[in-house]
Amino acid sequence: MTTPTHWGWWYSSRGTVLHFVREAETMTWYEKMRDLGGAVVRAACGLRARFSPAGFVSRMQLKRCDRCCDKLGIARGAGTPRNEAAAAKSGKVAA
Repeated sequence: MTTPTHWGWWYSSRGTVLHFVREAETMTWYEKMRDLGGAVVRAACGLRARFSPAGFVSRMQLKRCDRCCDKLGIARGAGTPRNEAAAAKSGKVAA
């Protein structure tokens, strides 16, 4: 199974939550923008939409899709799992 780190979490034009897009996890930045930039893809939760890569602030603050988290078997929460773990380790609470 793909490890859900920073780069697999994108947001759709429909909302303000992060969704896990499996295809994005293993691609280079150039491939993501070329192949996924305008394409309709499916998130782990089943949502089919055009997704945009989450920027720095989004990766830290936006809520993760509950259904994506459940499908991946990870805790629900805000920000990417890597950012959440880093915040917990440093004693800071993720926004």
